Amino acid sequence: MYSITKLDIMEIHGLSMLNCLITIGDEDPNDTLHILNKITVNEVVNLQIKDSYQTLINTATVEFTRQITIKSSLKDEFGTREVKLVGDKDSLFKRGKRINIKLCYGIDENLKTMFDGYITSIISGNPFTLECEDMGYILKQTALDPIETSAKGTKINEFVPKILKGTGIKLHPSTKEMNMEIGQIIYPQSCTVADILNRFKKWGIMCYMRNYNGVPHLAIGRTFFSVNTSESLLKDMPDTPYDIEFDENVAEDNLSIHKLDPALMALEAIAMYPDNSMFKATIRRDPKDTSKFQVINETKISKNQLKNTLLSEYDKNNNLTNQYGGKNTKIDLSAYNIRTFHEYNVNRNTLIKNAEAKFGEISQTGIDGDITIFGDFGLQAGCKVRLTDNLNPERNGTYVVSEVITTFGVRGYRQKLKIPYKLSDK
Repeated sequence: MYSITKLDIMEIHGLSMLNCLITIGDEDPNDTLHILNKITVNEVVNLQIKDSYQTLINTATVEFTRQITIKSSLKDEFGTREVKLVGDKDSLFKRGKRINIKLCYGIDENLKTMFDGYITSIISGNPFTLECEDMGYILKQTALDPIETSAKGTKINEFVPKILKGTGIKLHPSTKEMNMEIGQIIYPQSCTVADILNRFKKWGIMCYMRNYNGVPHLAIGRTFFSVNTSESLLKDMPDTPYDIEFDENVAEDNLSIHKLDPALMALEAIAMYPDNSMFKATIRRDPKDTSKFQVINETKISKNQLKNTLLSEYDKNNNLTNQYGGKNTKIDLSAYNIRTFHEYNVNRNTLIKNAEAKFGEISQTGIDGDITIFGDFGLQAGCKVRLTDNLNPERNGTYVVSEVITTFGVRGYRQKLKIPYKLSDK
């Protein structure tokens, strides 16, 4: 358990102390971001926060003992109110309550919000555990009538605000600037907002909750594994990265970086059409003349195939029935570093031409594993970090963080970072 007292401040240097502030209460029906009837806790056994821009809804687990000290604003006519921690409908900790988690080293002024969401489950015991989901939880609870957009395609800027109506969540400004267009959306039966947004992945589009001016918004776009940088959901992230020194900031190193053979780079070009049919082709350097490009593994996937629930993801991505030249001409690219390029409603020749123009942007660095840093920075998915390793300078450079797993408790304050994409060597 961790708490902070004045005695601690006097005897221990501020930066060596772990400090947390967990606020739990009721959702304000007029403002989902505001918490009513607050109780606050600054004692916790362990907590873990999983944050990724590849996931619509991120999660947290928090472990408390039943002897925790609680400061509560709940009072009766006598100035006090007795309630159970867990166990019945009037418990302080119950499913559907709002929760906000702030963490830092040192004094309260350093506290930073690392999680904002809802309690979704309680596991009894001692310690007892709260399972939580971020503000995207609302999207799972918002039901929609059957939907059918125009056969000419769907503009995200027009469609998404409609399905977000009443959730209190707005579209992120960077998404509005992209003005992305996708195929027709058809849901013949009732569904939730989360159902629709999760389906966007089939178009190579990610959706996740991201703060703007301290308020959670829905961000939509392509990841850095796509070379469509103008449609990247992280394109407006701050240009100045966090500086991470291996000698000072890294607690555990499971990162391996290796230079890839330029001849083993490939770009998968994908065109989606208004009726949701798809064309895919892969661009690589010609083995006989690397100054030229070669188009291989061309595949057409029909609307009916995409909608067929019996068709696996592997089948969708590797369908050979409509492959140009026949199934025996497919080239194995398992040894290649493959990235993606997306276009909407363009013919084959335009797709190939545009993909070849983008080919030079493919990273030539292969990255595996992760690093665990101390909690000094309080990082979140989507940020940029600049690594400096004096013993292994080939690791130096600026990277995008795709996932952050934050842990806080008996083993300290740590953040495990996945950095699958290198932006530059500087």
